[in-house]
Amino acid sequence: MITPELKHVKLVVANDDKRHVIRRLHELGELHIATTEPHDGFSEDTSLDEAQRVSDLLLSYEYIQRVTGATLQTSIDTLPSYNKTVEEAEQFIETHLPELQELEEDREHHDSRAQSYEEQLRILEDLPDSFNDLAQPIIFTAPNHISLEHDHHVKQGGKHYYALTSQGITKAQQTKAFLEDNTTTRVDLSYVSETIQEAKTKLQENIAYHQEERDDRSLELQAKGKALQPKLKYTHTVLKAHHDELTLPNKFQSNDDLTLIEAYCEPGIVDDVATEIPEITILETTPEEAPTKLKENGFNKSFQTITSMFDTPKYGAFDPTSYVTFFYPLFFGFMLSDIGYGLLTLLAAYLVKQRFDNSDHYVNILSVSAISTIIFGIIFGSFFGELIPIEPLWTEQFEASFDILIVSLIIGLIHMNLAVFTDLYQRLAQQQTLTTIIKHVAPFIIVQTSVIALYYQQVIAGVTGLITATALLTWRDGFIGILGLSDYLGTLFSYARLLALSLATAGIALAVNLIAQQLSTIPLIGSLIYATTLIFGHTFNYAVNLLGTTINAARLHYVEFFDLFFQGGGTPFNAFQLP
Repeated sequence: MITPELKHVKLVVANDDKRHVIRRLHELGELHIATTEPHDGFSEDTSLDEAQRVSDLLLSYEYIQRVTGATLQTSIDTLPSYNKTVEEAEQFIETHLPELQELEEDREHHDSRAQSYEEQLRILEDLPDSFNDLAQPIIFTAPNHISLEHDHHVKQGGKHYYALTSQGITKAQQTKAFLEDNTTTRVDLSYVSETIQEAKTKLQENIAYHQEERDDRSLELQAKGKALQPKLKYTHTVLKAHHDELTLPNKFQSNDDLTLIEAYCEPGIVDDVATEIPEITILETTPEEAPTKLKENGFNKSFQTITSMFDTPKYGAFDPTSYVTFFYPLFFGFMLSDIGYGLLTLLAAYLVKQRFDNSDHYVNILSVSAISTIIFGIIFGSFFGELIPIEPLWTEQFEASFDILIVSLIIGLIHMNLAVFTDLYQRLAQQQTLTTIIKHVAPFIIVQTSVIALYYQQVIAGVTGLITATALLTWRDGFIGILGLSDYLGTLFSYARLLALSLATAGIALAVNLIAQQLSTIPLIGSLIYATTLIFGHTFNYAVNLLGTTINAARLHYVEFFDLFFQGGGTPFNAFQLP
């Protein structure tokens, strides 16, 4: 659908009413507050006095979140008073922050000690094994072989060459020779008070101790974060809402008496604002450019995530999210097309739901894509390949790959035509000139018509159409427009990836099953190897093709589909509303 029309409003507020008006706008939650343009007699406004106090509290809450791993985001219906919120927040910080800081400092201390001992152990483990029984040696290292009169002093370790003093000549003489050679460096062994091997053993014990202590502190912090999370989430969300109100005036213009606020909203909201907040005066205009408010609701809203990852439609352009809601799961299921892998994707959606807060949109995308995968698995008769034999509803991928290719290209042609006719609708809605519409929409339609004419041996009509389409593309894009015909063909055949990834998934699954079957004949351990091969093989196949399917389902939208009509560059509409 075309993104909705918005109104640009200027709100004039008496300074004495500013706090009250900000609160009412926050509760109304329907306006995108913009930065107010400079006006004569007005200057930039500033945050309200209490903003810094709330900012400091938010920093403390975010520190607690970081060290405990707790989540902070939740939603609220009403906003408690500023004084009550700050009092509760300061009491919470005073009660819990010192203990959490002590635990975190202790955790960091043990982590730092463990890393320090690991570095010392790394140095000792790189030394030649023949040095293990030496006590307090003087050792030099160099990246290349060290040339000495007594070459038997030089040993190769893990990554370097090492030279040991005290054999054959005096330590003082050899140390002096090493120091005069710029390529050598003395190994710092100040922490070694016994033999090298004894030092290694002691370091390993110290590392294990400090790692265990570090992990214990981490678990304590996580447990405290889990216990505090309900209160932590609620108070942080309320503080953030107050902070938004207190810093909102940074966008305003004001003088000694009045404050100017600029905002965008839907036409019907203007009257609501006037009714709900009688203290303000509203000046309303219809803008040429405005933020883009996306109107997707319910299930479609989840797929808005995929559209937004590409770009935000510009104001007055077409929002393709409803198309993405249908075609993304279709492409995903076509390419993965296995009942078993669909069930694994459903399991993944469930685990994401359990593990992550605010993951509903991703869970919805995964779930409907998983269902599509199961449906195509039934169509092609694939359940972990042929591990669990089922009769295909239509055909197996390898038995009718050419027919599946034709279906893939037909789906691509439908997708591309939908894009072209959407572009036509969009340009008509934007009241573009007939010339502009013809240049952008007509070539693809003419090319298709020409190909159909050539198929039915209407050579003159077909060739004339192709020449006309080429002329229009050249008119639109210049000399490079000549390549437009091949671009259309390349775009269409890009949909062959639907077949390609489906075959890749089925092919690897078939190979895993065959290899496992062959290994199962090994005496005694055949059954164990069979099960292990199936588990690891199908896990690998699922992971690789899940990634490929996810990327390519998005790519068919971003590259092939959106390129034919999408008008991006919009600014998202961010309603000033309670979390």
